[in-house]
Amino acid sequence: MTPPSVAPLPAWDSLQGLPGLGPKTAAKLAEQGFHGCLDLARWIPAAYRDQRRRDRVDLAADGAEVIVVATVRRFRQSFFRGRFLAVMELVQDTVDGPRPFVARWFHRVGGLGDRGAVGNHVLLIGKAQRKGDTILLVHPELRDADAELPDLDIRYPEIAGLGDASVARLCRAALARLAAHLTDDPLPADLRARLGLPPLLAALIQLHEPSPDLSPETWREIQDGRSPAHRRLLFDDLLHVQLRLLLQRAAYRSGAAPVGLLSGEGDRRERLRVCVPFEPTAAQWRAIDEIEADLAAGRPMLRLVQGDVGAGKTLVAFAASLAVIDAGGQVAVMAPTEILARQHLQTLAPWCAAAGVKIGLITGASPRSERAALLAAVRAGELDLLIGTHALLTEDVTFRRLGLCVIDEQHRFGVRQRALLRDKGGSPHLLVMTATPIPRTLALTLYGELDVSVLDELPPGRTPTTTRLFAGPRAREPARAALAALARRVPAFVVCPQVEAGARPDISDVEATAADLRARLPGRQIGVLHGRMTAPEKDAVIATFRAGQLAVIVATTVIEVGVDIPAAQAILVEHADCFGLAQIHQLRGRIGRGAGQSAEPPVCLLHTAGGADAAARLQILVDTHDGFQVAERDLAERGPGEPFGLRQAGDSPLRLAGLAGEGLRLLTAARDAAQGILARDPDLAAYPTLRAAVTRGDAAVVGGDAG
Repeated sequence: MTPPSVAPLPAWDSLQGLPGLGPKTAAKLAEQGFHGCLDLARWIPAAYRDQRRRDRVDLAADGAEVIVVATVRRFRQSFFRGRFLAVMELVQDTVDGPRPFVARWFHRVGGLGDRGAVGNHVLLIGKAQRKGDTILLVHPELRDADAELPDLDIRYPEIAGLGDASVARLCRAALARLAAHLTDDPLPADLRARLGLPPLLAALIQLHEPSPDLSPETWREIQDGRSPAHRRLLFDDLLHVQLRLLLQRAAYRSGAAPVGLLSGEGDRRERLRVCVPFEPTAAQWRAIDEIEADLAAGRPMLRLVQGDVGAGKTLVAFAASLAVIDAGGQVAVMAPTEILARQHLQTLAPWCAAAGVKIGLITGASPRSERAALLAAVRAGELDLLIGTHALLTEDVTFRRLGLCVIDEQHRFGVRQRALLRDKGGSPHLLVMTATPIPRTLALTLYGELDVSVLDELPPGRTPTTTRLFAGPRAREPARAALAALARRVPAFVVCPQVEAGARPDISDVEATAADLRARLPGRQIGVLHGRMTAPEKDAVIATFRAGQLAVIVATTVIEVGVDIPAAQAILVEHADCFGLAQIHQLRGRIGRGAGQSAEPPVCLLHTAGGADAAARLQILVDTHDGFQVAERDLAERGPGEPFGLRQAGDSPLRLAGLAGEGLRLLTAARDAAQGILARDPDLAAYPTLRAAVTRGDAAVVGGDAG
C-alpha cells in the first residue's frame, strides 16, 4: 500500500481571502502547519474570563485572578535609579466593611495618573498575591469603575510572528467560513455516537464562541479543558496521529527487505553465545526470536525494543546486527549523544571482535582524515557496523548495502531524522530502542507503526537499588552528608537541575554543589559533567571516573543515558521534584550496573525541598524499582506531554494530561478507529476532510542533547 498523496484543499478551506490575511502572514502560518481554515479553527482558545463577575479581594486565594471595583485612597508614582514605580492604595467596600489592598506597576500604563486621583472609583483585573496581611495586585489592568467590558475575554495560544489580536481575528474568521461551508463531519456518525462526541462544527463554535449563559458545570468544563467539545478535538488529534503512523507503516513495509535471514537457528544462538561473556536472559531470547521472525518475513522490520534500565537492549541489538551482517548487510547504530555513542562502541567492540565484525564510530568531533577513511570503508562495504550520532545523517555518509538501522533512545529523534537514516538504505530493517519505561498500552498505541518487544527481566547478579528520600526545607544538608559518607567508600554521582546559579538561586547547581563536596571530601577528586562541555571534555571526565580517580561526578541529566560506570554504587538527585519520575528512574539506573563488582549495595538518595505533595510523589521511587510501575504513576500525574512526538503542527493546542483516565480511553479508541477506517478505505477516499488533515500534517521533530 502506498500512502495517499497530499490532498488538495477545497476552495472554501483555503486561507485566501480571510480578512486581514496578507501574503506574509499566510507564509508565517504555512511555516507552522496552518494551511487551511480548518487548521486555524482548530487553534482553540487557551483561556476564558467571565468579566461579568465582581470579586471580593479579601476572599481571593493567593494567585487567583480577580475583578475588583475599589476606591483610590492614595497614589504615588516616581522614578528611582531610572526605574518607574507606581503604587496605588485602595479600599473595597464589602458587607463586612472596608477591605484595603495595594496595586503596583513597574512601567507606565495609559491613564494611570488620571485614574489615580484620591476618591476615584476604579476597576482592576489582576492576580491577587498575599504578602502577610497585605493583599497585592501587580500590573493589574486598570479601568474606570463604570467601564463596559465584553461578557467574555477569550485568549488564544501564541502563533509565532502574530499578535494576540491577529490570532483571535483570524481564528474566528476561519470559523465563520467553516460554518458556511463544512457540511459533512470528518468522523462517521456511528463513531461519534459510540464515543459520545459532538459534531466538529458544534464543538468549534462552543469553544470559540461560548455563550456566557452556559450552566456553571459546563462553564467549568470548558475553562478546565474537559468539555465534550475538547474531547472531540482531542480525539481528532489522536486519530490523525494514528492514521499517520499506520499509513507510514503500510508504506514502509510495502517493499521488499534488502537483507533476509540465513537459515540455522541453532547455529545463530551458538554464534551469539561465543561472542558475549554471559548467557542472555529469557526475555532477551524472546525479543531475539521476535526480531528473527521479522527478518525472515521478507518485509522491512519495524520494531521497538523497550526495556527497563539495565535490561540488556544492547545485546538484543547486537544479535539483530549479527544476523543482518551474516546475511551480507551493513548496520547503522544511531545514538543521541556522543557519550552514548562511545559507550556503545566500548560495549560492542569486544563482541564484534569475537564475531569477526568490523566496527567504527563517527561523530561530529571525528577528525577529518579519520572520517574520510571511515566513510570510504563504509561505501566499499568493508565496514560492517557503523555507530554514530546525528553525524550519520549527513549526505556524505553512504552505505554499500544498509540492511539494519538501530536507533537508541528513539524518543530523542524525530520522524524526519529516523526517515533520513532509513533512506540511506532504501528500506532497511528498523530497530528502535528505549530505556524510558512506557506503560504497555501506551507504547502499543503511541508507536503505532512499530511492533513492540518488552524486556521485562534484568540480567542475573544485578543488586536492587535501595532508595532513600530526604524531604523538607532543611533536607539538603543531611542528603549531602549521606552522599559524602557513601562517596568515601564507592564512586558516586550527584545530579543537579542547573549548571550554575541562575534565575532560581534556591535550586542546586553543579558548580556550587561540586565546591561543597570538595570541602566535605578533602583529598578526594570531584568532577563535573554537563551539556555545556565539549565532547572531549566529557570523555575525559568519564575516563577519569572509570579509572577510579574521581570520588564523585556532579552533573546535570546529561548522565541519564550512556554513562556506564560499573563501579558506581551511589547517586544523589537534588531537588528531585524538578524531574519526572521516569527520568529519575533512568538516573537511578546509572548505578549498580557492575554485577558482583562491589560489596556495597547501590543506594539512590532523593532530595526535595518541596512540601508533602512533592514527597508523596517521590515516594513511589522508594517503594518500587519497577520502571513500568513508575511510568504508570508518571503517566497518571503528568500525561506523556510531547516527548513522544505526538504534537502535530496545526493540530488543536490540546495536551494529553490525565491520559491514565479518559484521555487514555480516547487514545485506545483512536487506535481502533484508525485501523477500522484504513481496513475499509486504505486511501481515505471516502473521508476527504480527514484525508486532507492527515496527509498535510507535519509530524513534530523531537531531538537534542540533555544537560
